[in-house]
Amino acid sequence: MKNLNEILDSYKVTELKEFAKNSGVKGYSKLKKAELIDTIISRLANVDVSTLDLPDEIKNSVNDNIQSTAANMVAAIAKDENNVAAADNKAATENVADDDGVIKLKNRLFGVAPLVANVIPEDMPIPPSNTPNSFMQIKKIYPNDKCPCGSGKKYKKCCGKTA
Repeated sequence: MKNLNEILDSYKVTELKEFAKNSGVKGYSKLKKAELIDTIISRLANVDVSTLDLPDEIKNSVNDNIQSTAANMVAAIAKDENNVAAADNKAATENVADDDGVIKLKNRLFGVAPLVANVIPEDMPIPPSNTPNSFMQIKKIYPNDKCPCGSGKKYKKCCGKTA
């Protein structure tokens, strides 16, 4: 069976405009052939094709296209489920049981966190935030100063005009 693009490409622009009109596309008269084909395909994906007045080859192609898309989606979902199951199995094998029944992870990041927590005392004051106002003073720009944009002109002749 031909691809839906190939089937629609074999029709003339006037026929495509008629299909667009029958499928309820607005503004179809201003569209070019490629745009008409794309619009018709997207519209046919959202509408029950059997209710439209279209040739049988287009209806069959749309139904085949929907079935192949559904099959691809099912295959992709099954593949993702297999990947998730494999990742779960890998994570389960990375955990090692200790004598106390406590699970220790082989990932070393978990082992560093308690050490860092012991280094910083709880009564240590929180340092002031580094907001721009706390470490940098903003200088006022006067009209005869050089413009901060880097043009070399005076502020009043450059960026000061709009202000």
